[in-house]
Amino acid sequence: MTPENPPFHPKPPVSALAIVGLVLTLLCFTWPIGLVVSIVALVRISDSEGRLGGKTLAIISLCLCGLLVLSSSMAAITIPNFIRFQARSKQGECKANLKALYAAQKALMQKSHGYADKLGPLDFSPERGNRYTYVIAPSGTLRVRDSDSGQTAASPDAVGVTVDTFKYVKARSFLWRDLPQTFAGGVHLGIAGTCPDHCSVTMACLGNIDNDPELDLWSISTEDRTAPDGERIPAGVPYNEVNDVLK
Repeated sequence: MTPENPPFHPKPPVSALAIVGLVLTLLCFTWPIGLVVSIVALVRISDSEGRLGGKTLAIISLCLCGLLVLSSSMAAITIPNFIRFQARSKQGECKANLKALYAAQKALMQKSHGYADKLGPLDFSPERGNRYTYVIAPSGTLRVRDSDSGQTAASPDAVGVTVDTFKYVKARSFLWRDLPQTFAGGVHLGIAGTCPDHCSVTMACLGNIDNDPELDLWSISTEDRTAPDGERIPAGVPYNEVNDVLK
């Protein structure tokens, strides 16, 4: 006996919406439209009672949309945090050099019973590639770093060192008006009082570390100070006057 042939069931046509939804999702920048189209396709396929195919394509499209949403959310969180981390690491340059200036001033006080208002006696010259401008007095000439010769570093009467514009060509030039009149604790830039017994010196650095108009500003002083929020700032500890990372 010859077995009967099983009945032939033609394969249902694939939903055009499912195909369109998958294509739009794969194009990435049109995935929101692909998400909507794929949802509509999935509903129509389910309502067709087997007359339409392409359910797998619609599900794949929805899964891809979910991955894109998750990736976008993670990027929105991770990228700004990474930028802030980079900026904070750049702030380390300023803090380290301010501490070096403080140590040099304290050593000079021990040796000559006074602080310096020029860089010459301090022998201070930060490594090339500095992102910050350093100043120890409210006015005067600065060592300009706009070439690779290094000759501008030998200016003992300078009161500061500019950003290395030879390396950072787009760095904004320093202007004296970028500095505030007073710093945390009401101190002024430079030497105050009468040395050796009743004097102090305040120094600062400022720079643009994230390419926005705001400048990152730090100060350090040889006297204890009080921050605007009431926090005590010990002598020799850098204080962040304007935090460019948070702006």
